[in-house]
Order: sequence, then C-alpha cells, then structure tokens
Amino acid sequence: MIKLHPNMNDSQRTVFGVLILKDIAVTKEGKQAFKTLVLQELDDINKTHLNYERKTFSQTNEVIKPYIRYYKKFKKTYHVLPQLESILNGKAFPETTPLIQALFLTELKTALLIAGHDLKKCRLPLTIQKSQGGETYMGSGNRSVVLKPNDICLKDNESFILSIIYGQDENTRITENTTDVLFLIDGVPGLGEKYVEDGLKTLLSYVRVFAPTSSLSELKILDTASLERRDNC
Repeated sequence: MIKLHPNMNDSQRTVFGVLILKDIAVTKEGKQAFKTLVLQELDDINKTHLNYERKTFSQTNEVIKPYIRYYKKFKKTYHVLPQLESILNGKAFPETTPLIQALFLTELKTALLIAGHDLKKCRLPLTIQKSQGGETYMGSGNRSVVLKPNDICLKDNESFILSIIYGQDENTRITENTTDVLFLIDGVPGLGEKYVEDGLKTLLSYVRVFAPTSSLSELKILDTASLERRDNC
C-alpha cells in the first residue's frame, strides 16, 4: 500500500511511521471521553513546558532538532513550534473532527510532524519519495503548491498528496465523513526510530478513545535502511 522510492536511498537514514485505521465510528461516549482526555493532556503539556523558551527547546529536544535542521535547508520554520507556542500562550484547542484533533494533540505531545489522509480518497499505491523540483499539486485550502527540489513527499498513483515543507493536499484531507484513515509520521534524517514508534502508539491510543471499535489495518515503521539492504543483495 505504501512504499519507499529508490531515491530515498541517497541520504541519511530516515524512518517513517504508518498507522492505518478502518471502519472508524465515533461514539457519543467516546467523543466526550476524548474531550476530557484533551483537557488532561493539555494540562500536562503546559506543565511539561513551564519556563518554555524556544531557543533552549530547539537545541535540546531530540525530536525538534532534526526537524529544525530539515526546515532550515528550505529557509522555513518548523511549524509545530508555533503551534505548541500558541497553546502554551492560551490559544484554544481547535474545534474540528476528532481524527484531526487526535493528530494535532499527538503533534503537541510528541513534537512529531504528522499527516492524515482519507484513505478512500487516495489512489493506491502510495510512495514516499524526494521531489525533483517543479512538481505541483493542490494544497489544502485549494492553494497551488510548486515543490522545491529534495523535499520528502508522499505521492499516490496520480499526484503528490503531501510535502513535508508545504503540507497536505486538498483532495485527500480528513473530513467528518472519513471512515478509513492513513496517518503518516513524517520522518526526517536524524529522527530516532524510538520517537516514531512512541508517536504511533500515542496517536493510536487517542483514536481508540473516541472510536474504540475501529479496525487496525497497519501500524509499522518504514526505514530507508531497507533500501540499502536491497541494493547490497
């Protein structure tokens, strides 16, 4: 369903987390329980980041550091940082679909970059690959995206649906009607596998609160080191 393109073998080892859930049905009780959980987790996040200072956090957090290095190559700011800071400054947690809330909460909790796609809208198979530069897709909000060279992207059978730098496409975005979902923890060089594994478990635990009967289709790590092994066979 999702594979690594050979051009992902030309750089430092990179790992990605894949979580696919099907038959998602949000229960009334689960939705209320999730609201309670969100409040508890936000309180924990605020306590964890007492005396928060961006420079110190950016230099010491082992998840943040590789993302900052990656974004810096494209002269961009890792956008999970301002998201976290907005919450620490008292901005309300977004009122949106539970699947998107679970994704956002996991990003705040773990500092990982996560994408979410409606699996039924994806034209399989999916491939993680580096852009050549100049490729285009319709980003969220129907904005036209022109890719820069060497950005890590996700492509379905017809077009790009995700760029680490520019975000997700419009067509496969999660909506209230999404029942089958693909979550991808966007890996960058230098991000440790253990953080990705923990992120997958955290995200799954959140979704299980409001959709306890959802079917787990895949939970796995994709590792570019596997491309090296195949090349050496």
